[in-house]
Amino acid sequence: SDYSTLAALAAGFIAQERMARGRGFAGCSGGAPVTVAGESFGGPIALKLAVDHPDSVQVLVVINSGSGLRRHPLLFYGSYLIPIVPKDLYDVSAYCITPFLSDVRRLEKENQTLMMPPMSVQIVPKDTVHHRVRLMADFAMRDTEISTIQADTLCIASMRDRLLPSLAESRRLASLIKSCQLHLVPEASHTVLLETETSLADILQQYRLLPLETGYAPSNWTGAGMERGEPGGRNIAKAAALLHQGAVFRDNQAQSTAATALEATQKALRNPDDPQSFQEANKLVARLLKMVSENPAVDSTSVMSLQSLVAATSVPQASLKERTKEKDELLDARLEEEQAEALKAAKLAKLLKYKGTTVEELTGAAAGAAIDRMMEEIPQMRAWNWLTRPEFYGVENIPRDEKPLLFVGNHTIYGLFDMPLMIYEVRKRTGITLRGLAHPLHYMSAFGDLLSRYGATKATPRNCFKLLQTGQAVLLYPGGAREVAKRKGEKYKLMWKEDAEFVRLAMRFGCTIVPFASVGTEEAFDITMDSQEIMDSPLGPGIQRMLNSAGLSNDGDFPIDPVNIIPPIATGAGGVPFLPSPKRLYFKFSKPIRTDGFAKKDIDDREKCQKLYEEVKASVEGSITELHQIRDEDPLQALIPRTILSAFELWDGT
Repeated sequence: SDYSTLAALAAGFIAQERMARGRGFAGCSGGAPVTVAGESFGGPIALKLAVDHPDSVQVLVVINSGSGLRRHPLLFYGSYLIPIVPKDLYDVSAYCITPFLSDVRRLEKENQTLMMPPMSVQIVPKDTVHHRVRLMADFAMRDTEISTIQADTLCIASMRDRLLPSLAESRRLASLIKSCQLHLVPEASHTVLLETETSLADILQQYRLLPLETGYAPSNWTGAGMERGEPGGRNIAKAAALLHQGAVFRDNQAQSTAATALEATQKALRNPDDPQSFQEANKLVARLLKMVSENPAVDSTSVMSLQSLVAATSVPQASLKERTKEKDELLDARLEEEQAEALKAAKLAKLLKYKGTTVEELTGAAAGAAIDRMMEEIPQMRAWNWLTRPEFYGVENIPRDEKPLLFVGNHTIYGLFDMPLMIYEVRKRTGITLRGLAHPLHYMSAFGDLLSRYGATKATPRNCFKLLQTGQAVLLYPGGAREVAKRKGEKYKLMWKEDAEFVRLAMRFGCTIVPFASVGTEEAFDITMDSQEIMDSPLGPGIQRMLNSAGLSNDGDFPIDPVNIIPPIATGAGGVPFLPSPKRLYFKFSKPIRTDGFAKKDIDDREKCQKLYEEVKASVEGSITELHQIRDEDPLQALIPRTILSAFELWDGT
């Protein structure tokens, strides 16, 4: 079998179910919406079905899709070795594979038994595994084909999937499919749907992809001629087939009436919340039933089918009104949300005072999407993420439902080797887009465009004001450029200004401050010449002239002391300047500090502001100390054990 065949079989099954359930006849695609969910091996089948048979799928759900297997060289070429593995060795290897497949601690007891050998070997023998893995490895659908999918799509990815590169593949699919959303499950393994904390229905409800009614036909659709408990839809389909074949009437008038009644009934069944459709169908079928009673040639089977059809269209008014009310309430709620969004957009538009800024740029919508693709767009960043294997602590301390947020932490040397990884991970785990404040000097080169793409904006009081006013999550380094331009002996030393300006800003907008710390980057470099030594060297006068010509002299628009912004010359891997050694990185987010309890007059209270400032600073310093202790005890601090583990887990750096 191949994916085209499997997709065709699935499409045929959907058509049969639609006919049987009475929402579509003779393969009609206009019936009830169909949700297709494909997990792992089923992911490529679901994608192929949505491409080749678009009328069969209205909602597409792809969970840890196997469509990305061929992009993982180790898995792709390893699939060819399965046939030559002896059966005994395969049985034993199942014990090694299980930790990659599932986290048994998160499963129900009965599922734990099924996932553990020898039961798992019996359920999925070697030949089956080889067939499925080879199909996934051979799955090759062009991006242009995937982009034709019209169904509302949800990609669900386990962030701790050690079997397949599910996260990277889900992000790829989300970037290709027009109407696609991405849902990440933080601690889940590959078998996410078997885990106790995962409910597919709840996830679909969260993204408004779950129908108001479960099933295709209301459970109370029963009537004359139906056996108790038999779904009404099957009798409806039977009656419709009799009418369609002209088995009930032989004269033209009756056949015309039957065809009209059938059409009205189909319309009513496709629109169960439309009272007018049901009334029209009832009227036509009643007329047809009267003609049946006057025709002695009609057998009892046909009469029974027609009575079932009448019963199906006679939906109880109370139930119909209840469903109509529910639908109206949902529409009203969506209308209120749209109006709220429109009002928010109008307010944002008033804030756009300077040229070149859009609502999307101010809210970070485009930046969030770019951060999601960061590791794919910048392969060097992905390789650095893989080499350093960052460890994050306290992510649970980041508020999800509080706005605005102000992330305050320590800047490390150069500021480029840890910050992007933190921004990416925060976005991946929480969905929050961190908006960095970058020094104006960066925007005098193309580097500023790159920073803007991933959410940064020029570090000015006005921009910070606007971001907080619109409820953004702002990333602030109080040490600024001075903390980036570390000198000898200043490792992890906070170079914060003592004016506590960021505290007053947080109090003004009622921000929740999230203190954080980063450790690891400053062990990756050895400073050869710091900024003071550079300016004292023959290079100093040339650097000063360059700054003066750029308007960055002490009396320019942006007065700058070169000693405070010139980065040091530091060596890293192999003694190469500016090339960091791949030391492991560590991050910690401390407990949030809320400022919404302060009164407006407290902003001018120097003592209260200083106390809050010291609290934030002490939290960052404490986290730095704690991370140093964690690093000293970490068995993966060394590069070789770390890379062996990453390779063993098939982690691709995303």
